[in-house]
Amino acid sequence: ARSLHEASLDRYRTLGDPWGQASCENNLGVVALLDGDLAEALTHHQASLALRRQVGDARGIASSLCHLGHLARLEGKRDEAGQCYRESLELRQLLGDRWGIAAVLVSLGVLACEQHDLAQARMAGLPAGQTLQPTALVHEVYLRLTDKSDATWENRRHFFFAAQPIDA
Repeated sequence: ARSLHEASLDRYRTLGDPWGQASCENNLGVVALLDGDLAEALTHHQASLALRRQVGDARGIASSLCHLGHLARLEGKRDEAGQCYRESLELRQLLGDRWGIAAVLVSLGVLACEQHDLAQARMAGLPAGQTLQPTALVHEVYLRLTDKSDATWENRRHFFFAAQPIDA
């Protein structure tokens, strides 16, 4: 996968296409993470975020922020992770991106659980007066993931990264 994404990135650079470059950087970040190389994953996701900000791709920015939040959480930088997740959630709410909102709520919930704050985990990231039920959104994400009959999860990390979209 890495060599294909690298080849694609080279092509998009040659074409001068920052949208394509951002997508490839994101995907290379996912591949690096799955290979266990957090430093390389961070480099790719930061590059993806910079490119997405350059072109004004709000949905892509939200995705990159969520990936950076995952990396920060895995490195034990919970405050940084929370900031990335909250910024991603704000963008996804502005976009009306229900799937994205659900994914970020899951991430905020996991972060809150890791901080041993179960009350916060139940309503992580929701603005005051929010009528949206986080449980319903989490169920939607679960159903979306389990729609694949052959899906098996090796561990929590595998499940939560499978919940994040990889750009096409």
